[in-house]
Amino acid sequence: MLLLSTMRAKQLLTLTLSFLCASTHAWATETTNVTLLEHNAQLQYQEAVRLDQVLSDALKQTAIQKQTNTFDEGYRLFDTNKQEITDELYNSVVLRLKKLAADDDYSTAAEQLLQQIQSYQYAYRIVTSLDIDKVRLDLSRNPKMPGDYELSLSERPSVVYLAGLAAPKPVTFSSFYDVANYLEQGKLIHQASQSFAWVIAPNGTTSKVGIAYWNNQHSHVIPGSIIFVGFDSSSSELADLEQDIISLLTMVKR
Repeated sequence: MLLLSTMRAKQLLTLTLSFLCASTHAWATETTNVTLLEHNAQLQYQEAVRLDQVLSDALKQTAIQKQTNTFDEGYRLFDTNKQEITDELYNSVVLRLKKLAADDDYSTAAEQLLQQIQSYQYAYRIVTSLDIDKVRLDLSRNPKMPGDYELSLSERPSVVYLAGLAAPKPVTFSSFYDVANYLEQGKLIHQASQSFAWVIAPNGTTSKVGIAYWNNQHSHVIPGSIIFVGFDSSSSELADLEQDIISLLTMVKR
């Protein structure tokens, strides 16, 4: 079925690491291949290796490339073996936005969201800590990795991104700003929520925070976060669509 339920979209954000259930024999016979997205390089192993080995070797490549401005909060690991799951979610979101664009009341909002969604490439993201020290200290965070993966070692950005039903733009990061302060620098369209916004952190975690004078949670964000403004509507259909868009935006590859 083309349309993907919100429940399933939420499950995409839960790290199951199902390959931990593979047999020892499978680990011994499968290889690990990891493409480093920023460096046009590939790590290849003749057997399945653990995550800390991949991170260690990838960081060496980073040093060779003199990319010293990295931060683990923004590292992203993608499982290319599960790309079809992400593609299904993307197609579902696009189909529903195109349908919504035919509604005169929401045509502007839908077209704005469509333009943003279609400007990115997506991949199935494994949401887990990629801090090599934390990985080494906790075996549950350090699984063996048979199969094919992509790894992004992002540089520390200097901006926060506004998205959704706010005018999409980068805003210079400030440690003094909360979410509401950033949104003051972006124009909201008529259908946008004035009370809540989503924060998508670079590590793939998400939170919905209050931004109005009566519920302002004064939430601060880290560089590279996306602040997404959704619909001002009580419609469960639009709420489901909004949740799926948030799930999709955690999987941005480029």
